[in-house]
Amino acid sequence: MNYFFANLGAHTLLMSLLILLCCVFADKVRRRKSDKIIKYFMPVVITIFILVYGIFIVGPRLLDIRTVLNNNYSTLTGTVESVAPLKNYITIDGISYYKNPSKDCPEQGDKITIRYAEASHFMPEWQPAK
Repeated sequence: MNYFFANLGAHTLLMSLLILLCCVFADKVRRRKSDKIIKYFMPVVITIFILVYGIFIVGPRLLDIRTVLNNNYSTLTGTVESVAPLKNYITIDGISYYKNPSKDCPEQGDKITIRYAEASHFMPEWQPAK
């Protein structure tokens, strides 16, 4: 649970910094201080990145706060298709499930049962399938 909230905090901080950066560039455009064409379009580019980042990364984690606090996870049994090089996520049935990289990790081909949060696919624990 601590890893989930640390991860959520890091992503929220990064998104806040992107919003601040967008405001700085937008202020320069407003004051007509953009000396290069790329600086003129930076607020638009950063805004698109913020929206995509918020929808696909931060939003699902925010939706899963209640799930993590109540320890109300879904269960799935499947075979591990791949493991990330940093061991921070595994793939089962074509879907990536994120985990704490400091905890033990299953190997590719293992049949396991996992508990995961629906929206963000955060996986706090796994065990070999019976």
